[in-house]
Amino acid sequence: SLLNRWIIDPGSNTHVANSKEHNWKTTALPGPDDYVHAGGQLLPGYSTVRNTLRLVKLRYGNLILLSYVAYIPELFTSVVSLSRCSTVGIHFDSGRDCLYQTEPSNVICLLKRTTGHWLIDAEASNRPP
Repeated sequence: SLLNRWIIDPGSNTHVANSKEHNWKTTALPGPDDYVHAGGQLLPGYSTVRNTLRLVKLRYGNLILLSYVAYIPELFTSVVSLSRCSTVGIHFDSGRDCLYQTEPSNVICLLKRTTGHWLIDAEASNRPP
């Protein structure tokens, strides 16, 4: 189910979580002008969080810490913003279906391509019920 997955999105400038089950820590409440454009809709943000994302396919048991994640429960899946990842040297290789850090040989996460999207599974203990 997409509810338990994170879509890698090259067009998004914001990480978005659709559930508070993903190892959640609220860092700020939204302001009146905090919105996310998604699917032709303007959705209000519920809070901003720091999110430690433990991923099933991440190598060596490492974690990815996502900062400034918008909580939008109306979305059918969660989103990892590639543009935000690139600021810390994490890049996407569509030919090898992976994320790597700094050097292409430093693969940190293997991705699964499904229906035109690249997905990461959340670890079972961090999934919504």
